[in-house]
Amino acid sequence: MNTRQQSLFDREQPAAVECCGTELLPLLAELKERGAVPFAMTAICVGRWRLSLDWRNAEKMRFRSTGVQSG
Repeated sequence: MNTRQQSLFDREQPAAVECCGTELLPLLAELKERGAVPFAMTAICVGRWRLSLDWRNAEKMRFRSTGVQSG
């Protein structure tokens, strides 16, 4: 998955995403912001990774402290 495809997360909660090494840190930050928890990381080939994701906390992240749903 390319991190430039940010609209993907607006529609889906994929079970896994793929990225290259340079995309890894920004992708991890975005996943954390959206409530996903990466629980496994697999090397696909040199410099390419597949992250398995858990989205159970995503709904909690959509609500702000005021109780208003964001996004």
